[in-house]
Amino acid sequence: MKIYLILLFLGSITFSQQYEDVITLKNRSVIHGIIIERKPNKYIKIKSGKHIFLFQMDEIDTIKKELITEINVDRYNPYTGEKIQRHKSNEDKIESNNYLKNNSISIGCLTNKSMNMIQYTKDIRLSENMAIFGVIGFFNHYGLGLSWQEDYNENGYLIGLSFIKNDDYDFMSFAVSNQKLFGNHTNFFSLGLMIYYRFPNENKIENKHALLSLAPIISMDFRF
Repeated sequence: MKIYLILLFLGSITFSQQYEDVITLKNRSVIHGIIIERKPNKYIKIKSGKHIFLFQMDEIDTIKKELITEINVDRYNPYTGEKIQRHKSNEDKIESNNYLKNNSISIGCLTNKSMNMIQYTKDIRLSENMAIFGVIGFFNHYGLGLSWQEDYNENGYLIGLSFIKNDDYDFMSFAVSNQKLFGNHTNFFSLGLMIYYRFPNENKIENKHALLSLAPIISMDFRF
């Protein structure tokens, strides 16, 4: 009788265990949730918290199931590799579709990261809030910078420090702006201020004067 009760108890524990699907992408991002749709050799849809992601098969490295513990579930930040402890009912930012987007196209009276009117930016994440970025744009050509976002790809403050070049001048800028989501995608409207220093290009004699100035930021930012 005792053996029967022990087996019954162990069986109840086994059947009460819950599992979740874990997708590891080739870019090292890790998504935890439940696979809700699968098309062989094409794509997989996974529901994670309130978010639903669709990944093409060529984006995916591995797919597996993991046991969900009653108290905590191990999570790993896909950008730093650090383990995150959280309750299984909470949502992580690493599971947000917005959080995974690190490309952007900006249009405006200066952009929220550097001295351009039209600009493509590529972020390389350093931490949950910080990234280095490369830019290509008009009226300046190309450059590099460092950014900090209060809440990555969500509403909040953004600080950008950049160094960019064109044929006549080099620019160093420091920008502070507030970004607000609009529409159904990762689109932002930003307002702020930028202080910049213009270095003269020594090859052009008529452009040897430098300039320190302050300018407003009014920009639209489309991230993908």
